[in-house]
Amino acid sequence: RRYRKVLAEHGQKDCFIHITECSSYSEGRAEEGGYCGEKFKFQHFEQEMGTAEFMVKSQLSMQENGIAATHSFTLPVFHEWDGSKDWGMMRDDYSARPALAAFSVLNTLLAPTKYQGTCTPAPGVIGHLFRHADGTQTLAYWREKAPAPQTAPPGILTLKLRNGSYCFRDMLGTPCTVKADFGKVELPLSERPAYISGFCGMNPSRHPPIGKLSVHKDRYDRDIILAIAAKEGLKNSKQLFVATQEAPRGKIEVMVNNIGTKTKKGTVTLNGAVKSVTSQEISVEPMSQKKIELPVEFALPGNEIFGDLVAVGNFDDKPTSPAVIPICAPAPHKLMAVPFKGTELAARWRPGAAGPTKVTQEGNAIVVEATVPHVMNNWIYPRFHFPKGTLRNAIGFEFEMQVDEETIKKGYQDPGIYFNETSMGYSAPATPAWTQIHAYWNGVVSEPEDVDNISIGFNTKKVGKPVIYKLRNIKLLYQKK
Repeated sequence: RRYRKVLAEHGQKDCFIHITECSSYSEGRAEEGGYCGEKFKFQHFEQEMGTAEFMVKSQLSMQENGIAATHSFTLPVFHEWDGSKDWGMMRDDYSARPALAAFSVLNTLLAPTKYQGTCTPAPGVIGHLFRHADGTQTLAYWREKAPAPQTAPPGILTLKLRNGSYCFRDMLGTPCTVKADFGKVELPLSERPAYISGFCGMNPSRHPPIGKLSVHKDRYDRDIILAIAAKEGLKNSKQLFVATQEAPRGKIEVMVNNIGTKTKKGTVTLNGAVKSVTSQEISVEPMSQKKIELPVEFALPGNEIFGDLVAVGNFDDKPTSPAVIPICAPAPHKLMAVPFKGTELAARWRPGAAGPTKVTQEGNAIVVEATVPHVMNNWIYPRFHFPKGTLRNAIGFEFEMQVDEETIKKGYQDPGIYFNETSMGYSAPATPAWTQIHAYWNGVVSEPEDVDNISIGFNTKKVGKPVIYKLRNIKLLYQKK
């Protein structure tokens, strides 16, 4: 959805999307002993199976969202993160991992088919339908991670099909024949994908969006590419420029890149939710960059706090593709803060860190204490769960944070906030004193009502010794009407 939103801003909302790299961090850091003095680690078998599961689900989910083509990363073994991240569908001895088998099943079974869309074969079960050239269908399905109370009994999916024989395959492609009697068939059900083929007559509940070649492909000057950086009076907070003062004005830097073979002359204009301003004419030589600073004054109507800053170039009488940045002017008189119930209770937080961690109570604050084992495995993110729908109509949240001085001296990244494991931004670093931090999910979390957990923490460079920080006064933010 975010891809489509960005493309729409550039006049390309219906074009084909190709994903050039797709892989997973879900299996965590490799844990099996390696070679070269233990520097290179490898996934154990359950991690390999988790990677295979992600690969299948991600490929099918991208089909669901109209992605024209995706490329999984990567076929041979490949290490990053100082040897602790083990990529690849093959091991270092070139034997096949489960992901390669699962990928082969996807291609062999589904490549010749037409994707029809998604369905719900039973409560809590996700299904993807494919139609073969002979008119028969294949259903790829799996159980959701958190099954609803009305799901089918664990391990069994009952489908209504005509009496007869059908082909069942597990995630790795092992086939077996299953028979439908009395108009139904029972299939194995787990969180790992499986397939049943050979039936007809099942209809999708949601069809995928269809991409097409844009009719505006020659509208823009593709040699000039604009990029924007926040300067005076603005803070870049995870894909969002936030005004750092109540009077929302400041400066931005526009980087004008010419990747063509000819020198281009032109101007850059800012508009959107800011007062329009145009730069002086500049000249940009081939394969070079010019930087210009422009003043910004927000022009948001009424109590609105969000909008888009749009930078458009005009070079040699041809417009450039616009650079669009969401902006936020969080003036206090435009916001209402409501306590986020339950977050003040340590018992409601699940410990989460690369090493031993605990969450305790201290008055109205929660105290997080963790010890991380390695500089490359150094995350601390306790998690708070809540019902879906809790964040409906909220635009962000605020909290206070205090980090012990030794942790700051040793080094850490600025606080990170995760919603359903999607990274969010922040508006200030933490300090040994209580510091208020704001996060807004405009442009980052597209459907807040679907979020059911948050994590607040950071990555530290303090290895082998306790890291301590505190959180309090966590509140949801709403825009005043």
